[in-house]
Amino acid sequence: MQYGDKKNETIERLANIDQLTGCYNHRSFHKDLTKSIKMCEDGRLHTLSLATFDIDHFKSFNDRYGHPTGDKILEDIVALVKKIQSPRERLYRVGGEEFMVVYHNTTLQEAIGSCQEIQKSLKEYKIHEGNITLSFGVCQY
Repeated sequence: MQYGDKKNETIERLANIDQLTGCYNHRSFHKDLTKSIKMCEDGRLHTLSLATFDIDHFKSFNDRYGHPTGDKILEDIVALVKKIQSPRERLYRVGGEEFMVVYHNTTLQEAIGSCQEIQKSLKEYKIHEGNITLSFGVCQY
């Protein structure tokens, strides 16, 4: 690999990957969503489902336990989601504690089931004396 190629690869990664969590970022979400919608419209994708979720009371965890603990929560949640997601799913961090999952060729019920699986897996995760919960919204195009 040439130096210029490696440099371009690094720039591309920095532009599209969230530095804290290692998942795709807001910029990448918008680019990929636009591409996915076009794929649905021209028949290359049959369905496109989206899930949005955020961490309930995240500011309280940051205030109570500190930002390093908040960062650890974000990293742990991303690791948990990546562990259970299928190849048809892609995770994005689109805001502070806000995430999107894009599902290709997945029914609405399958997308909802995926969100329920994330919630179920998260029940085992505890931070000090508190529990982490997520709020979800799911739609299909």
